This record gives sequence, structure tokens and C-alpha cells, in this order.
Amino acid sequence: MSGHLHPIAWLDGSFAPLDTLSMPVPSPSAQYGTALFEGIMAYPAPGGVNVVALREHLERLRRGCAQGPILPGITRRIVCEELAPKLLGERVRQADISKGMLREAESVLLTGTAAEVVRASVIDDSMVGAGVATERQKALIAGYRELVSGKAFAHLLTMVEIPST
Repeated sequence: MSGHLHPIAWLDGSFAPLDTLSMPVPSPSAQYGTALFEGIMAYPAPGGVNVVALREHLERLRRGCAQGPILPGITRRIVCEELAPKLLGERVRQADISKGMLREAESVLLTGTAAEVVRASVIDDSMVGAGVATERQKALIAGYRELVSGKAFAHLLTMVEIPST
């Protein structure tokens, strides 16, 4: 594999170069948001790309088609159920919290397929905690970077070979 990845997309059962794809402007998906979107990140690896939780993403997409547009967070699940117990020795509990609790928090991490794992430093013009990353945040962010680079947590990765273009 060369050092440069060519943008590709999955279309009708096969990969296609991204620059060859188009969507008509009057498409209902573009006009009314009738399509369900699932962001699946791929990270360069020798011989192809590493895809984090590919089977889980595909299953979530399948379920989403049946249930509606709100999908459960895969990156959040990986941080809470895989990274935190192994890297911090802690079990993470999910709960609804108020905006006020966020403002008073020592630290806040945000997760998402596109954003990955990032530290929130300001909420509503108020600094979160001391304004610097905590050791726990650093460990989780570094752990996620090791995961996507293929250096750790290999059981969460699926290697997808990229056809030469």
C-alpha cells in the first residue's frame, strides 16, 4: 500500500472511487434527509485500513433502518466498556446529567465516530475543571489512538483490504 489513501465509498455492493460518485440535487435523501447515515472511520494500516467495530457499525445501521434516526454510540461504548476498565481499572456508569453538572465537572470527554474522543475544555464560556487534561482523560484519549492505529485492542478492529485503483 502506498502512503496515500485514495478516497473510496461503498456503493451497491462494491468500493468505488469517491470522485466518480454523485447524487442528483433533487434526490429525496439530499432534500429531505430521508437517508440514514452511519459514519464508519477507517485508519491507514499496512495492506489496507483498520476499521473500529465494523460489525457493530453495520449492525447499528441495520437496526437504525428499522427503528429510526437515533443510533446508540459505538465510540462511547468502546470507551466506557473496553478502555476505561482496562486502562483506568474503573467501570463507567452512564447517567443523564444536567448542564449545571457538566459545568461543575472536573473533566468532560466527548465521543463520536467523527470526533473520536476529545476533551471539552469550555462549556458555556466556563472552563471545565482546571482547564487542562486530567491524567484519566489523557489515558483514554491515548488508548483510543492506540486502538485506531492497531497497536492495542485488536479484537475491536477489522482489517479491510483496499483494492488498488
